[in-house]
Amino acid sequence: MNKNTSTLLTCATLLGISSGVASAQISIETDGTNAANLTKITVDGTEYTSFIDATLTEFSMYGNNGRTTQIYASGSSPLVGVDAPTVLEDSSLTSSYTSLRSLAFDFNSAVVNRAGADIFLFEFNAGETSHLTLNITINGTTINYGSSGNPFVNSSSTVTYRLSQGPLNDTATTLQELIDIPSFTTYGSANTGAIAYLGIDLTDFGIADGATISSISIAGTTAPGADGQYDISGIVAVPEPGSLALILGLVGLGMIPARRRNRS
Repeated sequence: MNKNTSTLLTCATLLGISSGVASAQISIETDGTNAANLTKITVDGTEYTSFIDATLTEFSMYGNNGRTTQIYASGSSPLVGVDAPTVLEDSSLTSSYTSLRSLAFDFNSAVVNRAGADIFLFEFNAGETSHLTLNITINGTTINYGSSGNPFVNSSSTVTYRLSQGPLNDTATTLQELIDIPSFTTYGSANTGAIAYLGIDLTDFGIADGATISSISIAGTTAPGADGQYDISGIVAVPEPGSLALILGLVGLGMIPARRRNRS
């Protein structure tokens, strides 16, 4: 990664949706490339440069135009086949799919509930956050992040991207259908768009301090003012601050296996 990082997002996000918890100061940094690869998240002065990634397990689109539409970083190429899920699994905050209906992810290692935000969800086309509503389900508890007091934060920063589409009538409603799309057709010129993010606090879902979760489900809703569609760019979780140095030390000593790689 390019070490000349540039700040993509710097603002505060509401971490408690109903309890009146004070906002945390959060900043998101990328490597400054067109792909906007995530390099660091800072929460109230605690820096995270290593993240718990997630593997896509469920995928469904609205496909109101009869196609599967992919957003990808300018200068790169659309991904098909086994590579297609990496659009939502890699560190690029530029790439995503448009008009999503629902997604589910398994985290590649357990996510521990600690003070503040534990999971970060990235949304492309941040202008949608004025009416975006999502049902987020963790350990059987569903919370609707609604239009009123929407917790997504618009970064007011832009990245360059292009669009591609699968063949007509190849709208993917399952993960396997996404993988089976044979090609994407590039259309349109390079555009710019903003990234928004959501800091998810596991405490809001009734997860006890120190307890862990392993998966998350996300679904669009049709609440008043919402169209039920969204464009997720990716998801990561942050490790326990106290265990981060231990994890890095064990990696340096070669005492733990390498983290499972995403599809390539």
